[in-house]
Amino acid sequence: MLVALGGTGVRLLTAAGRVRGRWDVPAGRLMVAHHGLAALLPVPGERTVGVHRLDLVSRTVRRWTCLPQVDVAATFVGALLAVVDRAGLAVLDTTTGGQGRSRPRTVWRELERGVVVHRLERGERWMSAPSCGPG
Repeated sequence: MLVALGGTGVRLLTAAGRVRGRWDVPAGRLMVAHHGLAALLPVPGERTVGVHRLDLVSRTVRRWTCLPQVDVAATFVGALLAVVDRAGLAVLDTTTGGQGRSRPRTVWRELERGVVVHRLERGERWMSAPSCGPG
């Protein structure tokens, strides 16, 4: 079981509650990939969200990016993360950015400016973003 402990970090626990992995990256929540091999660790700030990417196979964590305040789906598929930003709905490549790159690559964008997305939900094979148009 993977557990986010806020400022204490992230722990990988056995069924008996023993610690099998420990990362001292603050995370208030987890966004786990559907394949179960990676997790994103968001750290909300006042106006931005810092995000680290935890590779559960190699058990390494690296700083991925810093995003402006965005709504983020609770899970992601492989390397793709759906977000809602000021310009609408976007899908970001979680394998780009970090390590000298300032921003992740946007691989898909939808909706016109002024469209309000009320919530963003997704499953392994679907995504829902109920919205209303401008004006």
